[in-house]
Amino acid sequence: MSKLVLQDVELGYTRPLVGNVNLRISNQEKVGVVGINGAGKSTLIKCIIGEIEPSQGHVSTQRGLRIAHIDQHVPVALLATSFQQCVAQALPRSELDERAWEVDYILDVLNVPECIRTYALADLSAGWQRFALIARAWLGNPDIALLDEPTNFLDLEKVLVLERWMRESAGDTPMIIVS
Repeated sequence: MSKLVLQDVELGYTRPLVGNVNLRISNQEKVGVVGINGAGKSTLIKCIIGEIEPSQGHVSTQRGLRIAHIDQHVPVALLATSFQQCVAQALPRSELDERAWEVDYILDVLNVPECIRTYALADLSAGWQRFALIARAWLGNPDIALLDEPTNFLDLEKVLVLERWMRESAGDTPMIIVS
């Protein structure tokens, strides 16, 4: 069964930025979206998460689908939170106390130093900010992951951790990866 279906999706109002997109994603599938800057890759992701509506066609998702979206930019509302708080906010508030150990576990697996965990995202490098978004996605145990330029600002060590997550921990999770 398909988790995500795009049918005849077109984006753009004066002239199509993206047109005639047809896509079905099921378990374990990884799809790469590659193109030059301004080609509409990020706009397509925003359409999938419902941030914008397609000018034509439609997007449908499996009922109750948990989507992890790693955007190119940290949402402004998260910049004042600590690295650890940012990650923990991926959990429902009602489950935070009983699942707090999962936050620590993921941060340990990702080799996030204790001192980094307490810094506000605004005070960290773009690479650490990106890594916090990746940790949030990992913690959320999504049904599908949308990664918009996931390696931007990451050093080689963090890219390797991301690759390991994609291969091992999220191996069955379908993904759309923009590059």
